[in-house]
Amino acid sequence: MDSGCSKHMTENTMDVLSLKAIQGGNVSFENEKRGYILDIEKVGKSPSHSIENVYYVDGLKYSLLSVSQICDKGNKVEFLSKVCTVTNLVTSKVVLVAKKYKNIYVADFESLQAGVMSRLKAVDNDAELWHRRLGNASFLLLNKLIQKNLVRGLPKFIQQVRHCSG
Repeated sequence: MDSGCSKHMTENTMDVLSLKAIQGGNVSFENEKRGYILDIEKVGKSPSHSIENVYYVDGLKYSLLSVSQICDKGNKVEFLSKVCTVTNLVTSKVVLVAKKYKNIYVADFESLQAGVMSRLKAVDNDAELWHRRLGNASFLLLNKLIQKNLVRGLPKFIQQVRHCSG
C-alpha cells in the first residue's frame, strides 16, 4: 500500500491475466533512477480476483497499490500504527487488510473472497461511484452540479445507469 504512488504498479509478471503495451512513460525512484513503464496489466489469480490498470515497471522492486486509485473506486483507506484497512463505502465492509512490516504495509491477497479485488480497481468517470459518493444523489442533481461546475473532479457528463434502490 503506497500513498505516494499515483497508479498501481508491479514488477511481477507471474500473475498477469492480460497485457496492453503502451508508448513510453517512466517512474522516478528515490535514488534518482527511473523505471520504464512497459505495459498496463490486469493482474490476479483469476478474473474475479484481479486488479486492472496496473503499470508493469521495469526496475521496480515491489508491487505497489495506489491509495488514490483505491479511494477513487469508492473505498476508505485507514492507516493505523500496525495495520491498514480498506473499507468499501457502500457496503461498510473491510475488503482488504495490510499489516505493517518494516515501515511498509503489506496486503494479504490470499485471504480475499471472490469479487473483492474488483472493488479495488480504478474507475474513470463512473456515474455510479459519484451517485454513491454524494449520498445516493439523483442523476438529475448530478447533472445540475456538472452544469454549474459545483463539484471538483466530477465528470463532464453523467448518464443515469439505473434506478437507485437506496
